[in-house]
Formats: sequence, C-alpha cells, structure tokens
Amino acid sequence: MDRLPAELICLIIQSLSTPSRAAFARCSRRYHDILLPHVYTNVFLDYSGFNNPSKIRSPSFFNTILRRPELALAVRSLHLDSWDTESDLDRRTDEQMREIREAWDHRLFKKIVRDDSRFAHDTQFWLDGVDSCITDIFLALSMPRFANLRRLGIEYPYGAESFNRFVTAGVADVFPHLEELFISWYDTENGIDAYRAIPFFSIPSLIKVSGSMVRGGGADDTPEKGARLSNVTEIDLDNSAVSDGLSAWVNLCRELRSFRYMHGGGMISWDDLVPSAFGETLRAHAASLQRLWIEIETDELENGGVDESEMWIGSLEKYTKLKILGIPPAILLDMGNVPPGEEATRMLSHILPPSLTFLCLTNCPEYELSWLPGQLENMLRVKRCPDLKMLVVQTWNTSLWETALGGVRELCEEAGVGLRIRTSGYMYTSAWPFYSAAGLEPVDYGDSGDEGEDVVQLASAIHDLRARR
Repeated sequence: MDRLPAELICLIIQSLSTPSRAAFARCSRRYHDILLPHVYTNVFLDYSGFNNPSKIRSPSFFNTILRRPELALAVRSLHLDSWDTESDLDRRTDEQMREIREAWDHRLFKKIVRDDSRFAHDTQFWLDGVDSCITDIFLALSMPRFANLRRLGIEYPYGAESFNRFVTAGVADVFPHLEELFISWYDTENGIDAYRAIPFFSIPSLIKVSGSMVRGGGADDTPEKGARLSNVTEIDLDNSAVSDGLSAWVNLCRELRSFRYMHGGGMISWDDLVPSAFGETLRAHAASLQRLWIEIETDELENGGVDESEMWIGSLEKYTKLKILGIPPAILLDMGNVPPGEEATRMLSHILPPSLTFLCLTNCPEYELSWLPGQLENMLRVKRCPDLKMLVVQTWNTSLWETALGGVRELCEEAGVGLRIRTSGYMYTSAWPFYSAAGLEPVDYGDSGDEGEDVVQLASAIHDLRARR
C-alpha cells in the first residue's frame, strides 16, 4: 500500500465508512495527509442533549474546520441533527456552562463576526451570542465555511432564531453548489414551517428539496404568482401537513419532475387537508411531472372539515409525461361528491394519463370493493395506458381484494401487466426509497411475499426516466 500513488489510495477508500476512513488516516503521516479531507466528506452531527453540553453540536469539529478551512471545503454532505438554542440556557447548571465555555473556541468565532461582512449587521447581537455560549449562534457563524456542500440536512429545533437569521439573509452565495436540501422537525409533534426552506430555492444548483414533519398553508407562506425562479425539479415530503398544496414551494419551481407527499395529519398541523389545492399548484407542471405520489389515510379524507367540492385533485389526462403515479382513488375519482354506497361517476379510463407505466392506488377502503374493480377492468380493456407495466392496490384487507380483483388479474395477464395487492404503507418504505440529505441508504421494510420484484421494477422505471433526462 505504501507504494501506491495517492490517487489510487483515494479510490480505494471510497467504499469505506467515515469511521473506517478515520482509522485508515491514523495509520501513518502519509495516509493522514492524503485521507484527512476524505474523513470530512460526509458529516452527520447528532445531538447529545443539554445534560452533556460539551458534546452539543460537536464543538471540536467546528473548532477544527475554522482553524483549517480546507477541511470545511472538503465537506460535501452535512446533516445537523437538532441543537441547543437560547431557550435551553435556563436549563444549564454552572458546571455545564463551564464545560461548554471551555469546549468552544470563542476567539475564532469572534474573529468571524469582525471579519465576515455577512455578520456586520447587528455585530453586537452575534458577539453577545458567542459570550452566552448558544450553539445556535456558533452554527450560524460556521455555516459559510461549507462552501462546497452538495447535500444539507437540517433538523430544526425550537427557537433556532440565529440560524434562521443566517438563512433569511441569503444562502445562494454561501452554498453555490448545493444540490439537495432536507429539513425536518426535532420533536414528535408540530412541525417546521415550509417557508423556512424558501431562501434555499434561490440556489441555482439546487434540484431536490425533501423533508419530514413540514407544515404550511398560510397566505404569508405563498410566493408571488409567476415567481417561478427555482431550478428544483424534485419535492419529497414525508409525514407532513399542508393545506394549500405546498404552494410555498411548488409556485417557485420552473419545472417539477417529481412530487411526493405523505400526509401526517393533526399531529403536525390542525389545518384541514385540501386535496384540490394539490391539483391547483401542480397543474402548472402538468407538462413536466414524471412522478407523482400522494398518500393520505382514508379517515383523514372522511373526517376533515373540507367541503366536498375541494376533495377532487382534478383530471390528470393532461399530465402527458407522467410515468409513475400513486394516489388514493377517493381524490382521483372525486368521491367527495358521491353519496355513501354509490359508485364513482368519474372514470379511470377518462382521467388517467396514457403515459403511465406504474400505477398504485393507495389506501383503498373496503367500501370501494363494489366499484373499483370494475373501473380497473374497464381501464385495461380500453387500453387507456398502453405502456402500463405494474398495477398496485394498497389496502388494509388484502384477502378481500385478492378475491374481488380476479377479473382484473386476468386482464393484467393478457396485457403483460404485473398486479400486486399490498398492505397500505408498503410502497412508501420500499418502492419509493426516501433519501435524506445525510446520504443514508433506504431500508426495505417489505412485509411478505415477492415484494422485491415490485421494488426492482419501479427502480428500473425510475432509472430509465433519469437516463432520459
């Protein structure tokens, strides 16, 4: 190994985890000099809690990257897993305050305040924050050093006012190479407001924004109409709650190609879910969307305070490039305007885009057994989607649907279409992998049977779409 050129050593360690890279770098001075920047490529900083303040937000890491700027420039993926804010100060003991004062290099941070024009405004605010040992301040002052970031994950804590001040001041010049942003909320209830991510949409290189426990829907969150300035092509939300079709983000995008929304309900926000709002915001991207996935529990649709006229997402026939679709039949077929026990008046064979290759009907309740199989049979007979390769029905009672879809299965076999009946929630965890900005690998939580085949087929379809991009 000692005789290998540095370039080859760097190629070899690409398959190693960060701890293994760090161990490798400690083997000799030569390896240390070659590999140290690679140790800082992917950084995941967890939160140890206010009871151990000297380890909050890893002060040694930030002290190091401020002393050695080349290491900050080596970071490509950074995930910030919550942190302490001003609201945590009153929970610290004198001993804890002493520990954290010793952990952070105050001299370095005060030099940033004096030298960096970004913090020239309200200089005293930043200096007072450093003296108070608020991690929120230290984070905000450090972020401009990560100028080569490609992926950024932020788990926002309550009261992150200093970090928010840094973001709202403008991040386009701070992260000129950022490609992916992930935001989430630190707690098990409530959420992070969607507008917190809006400044990032001005970054020209940003193409994907994802999140968990995101809420939004107020008028203040909505950008001016026509302000489609962002190059973001993919939006992916898990366990979130918005009432206006996520207009705060969608209305900023020039051309969306992928949109996924998993509804989290009242745990995130008490605002009513309005399916028609998704139709209104996404309609502007009908000519570009290739993947659309909306997953909502049936009881959220039935128990909400939304008017029946707002339950329909609208016809998808003009989504001419749509290949992959996951959606509840209730909002696809306008079931809000259909009396209980009666069949849908809108037809799949009229409102689905002919371009589909993968269709998943999510969270199908038992009362749809009386009419949905007939709708699917008609769609297959008339060859509404001639390129369809896979049809999936999500439900909580798979045995009843297995029986009811006998005719559908026969038609699928004749047409060469795969048919799968899966437990609700499966497609989210397995077939549509959720990639966080931390660069974590997706986990397959398949329930039983030949789920892997579904994943392979969808992954292949997604790969084909990306290849054609």
